[in-house]
Amino acid sequence: MAVALTLENASFSEGGKLPFSFAYRGLYRTAPDPGGYVKVQRRRSDGTLEDSYAVEPLLLPPLLGRTVR
Repeated sequence: MAVALTLENASFSEGGKLPFSFAYRGLYRTAPDPGGYVKVQRRRSDGTLEDSYAVEPLLLPPLLGRTVR
């Protein structure tokens, strides 16, 4: 008897004014930082953080002295 384990890609998608989505493998979702949309990370066997990716809003100051047409 043989057992095979395959890891499928996980994905995340967000709608709204600027929708986005992405797929990931080998990373695990964790609670996003306050105001963030999503956060995924990978930890080593000893618990130390190996990779971490987060998606958060990007707030830019208004352009000064330019007219947007």
